[in-house]
Amino acid sequence: MGSVQAVWSLPTPAFGSAVSTVDTAWPADWSCPRFQGNPSAAQGRWSQQAFPVPPEWRYNGPHGDVHHRREGPDCRRAMDKHAMRRIGLLHHPKIPQSLSLAKEAGELLSGLGRTVWHSSSWDEEGVLKSAHESDLLVTFGGDGTIVRVARTTAGHDLPILGVNLGRLGFLAEVQPRELSSKLGLVANGEYWIEQRMMLAARLVRDEHMIESFEAVNDVVMSRGRIARVVRVNSHVDGEFLTQYVSDGVIVATPTGSTAYALAAGGPILDPRLSVMLLKPVAPHLTAASALVVPGEARVRLELSTEYEASLSIDGQIHLPIRDGDVVEVTCSRHVCRFLRLGNHAEFYRTLLERLR
Repeated sequence: MGSVQAVWSLPTPAFGSAVSTVDTAWPADWSCPRFQGNPSAAQGRWSQQAFPVPPEWRYNGPHGDVHHRREGPDCRRAMDKHAMRRIGLLHHPKIPQSLSLAKEAGELLSGLGRTVWHSSSWDEEGVLKSAHESDLLVTFGGDGTIVRVARTTAGHDLPILGVNLGRLGFLAEVQPRELSSKLGLVANGEYWIEQRMMLAARLVRDEHMIESFEAVNDVVMSRGRIARVVRVNSHVDGEFLTQYVSDGVIVATPTGSTAYALAAGGPILDPRLSVMLLKPVAPHLTAASALVVPGEARVRLELSTEYEASLSIDGQIHLPIRDGDVVEVTCSRHVCRFLRLGNHAEFYRTLLERLR
C-alpha cells in the first residue's frame, strides 16, 4: 500500500469552473476525502491528511468521475445500499413500452422497500417538483430521454439510470431484459456514479443577454430552412480563431462527441475529459475542421447571415437567431451524473458495439 499521493493521479487539463465533491466507493472503515480543485490551476490538493489506500484505487477526471476498485471481489461495492430510497421513474410519452416498463420497475422497487413516483420525461415542471426529494431518476427511452432529464434537473445532483429503448444507447446502462437483475444491484448498493461536464450557453443580441441554457451534448449555431451557408466568426478566450463558412458550428462536450458531432465527422472523446469540441458542419475551405479546447475556455460564436438561422441546444431546444447574434459557450458549473453498474472500460465496449 502507498500513500494517496502515490496512487491517485490528476488529469493534465486545467480545471473548469465546476468544483464538486468526489463520490468514492470507500469501505465503511475508511474516511472519504473531498477533492478541491482550483478553477485557475491545473493542480489540486486533498483536504484531508494522506492515508494508505490499495493500489487499485485511482482518481480520474476533472469533475470527480467516481472511482471504484477496478479488480477484485469488491469492485462494485460503490455506495451505501440504503442511499437510494426515493426513486423517480420517467417514461417517454411516445413509446408505449416505456410506460409499461416503468410500471414494472415501480413494482419491483416497491417490493425492495423503495418509494417511487412516476412522470413523463417531457413534463419538466412535474419532474422538477419531485426531483428535490429524490435520490435517483430512472429513464425509460433512448439517449435523448436521458439528455432531456439531465438538462432539466441540472443543479439537483441527481444520478440518472437509463433503461435503453432507443436505437443506440451510448448513455443507457440497462437493457429491458436486464431490468429485474439490474434494479437488484442498485438496491444492494452495487453501483458507482459517473460525472460528466455540461455546457453553459448565452444568447446575446445587441450586447444584451436574451436567454441562457444548459446543455449535455451540444450547442449548435446553424443555417435555417434555406440551404445557404452561414458565416460564423469564432473566438476562443477572446482571440479570433477563424470564420467558418458552413452549414453550422457545433460546440460539443465529450458526451456530445458521439451525437451530432460524430455525424458531422468529428472525433470521439473520452467522456471523462473536461474539454470542448468545435466542429463545423459541411465547412467550405476551412483549415480548422475540428478543434478541441480546454474545458475552462470561453468560446464565442458570432453569426453573419442574410437568411434565417437557428440556435439548437441538445437538438431539443430550437430558437431562431439573426445576423449579429452572439452565442457564448463555457463549461457549466453543473455536471450530469449517471449511475453505472459496470466498470470504467464499459464506455469503450459500448462504443464498439454501437458502431458495428
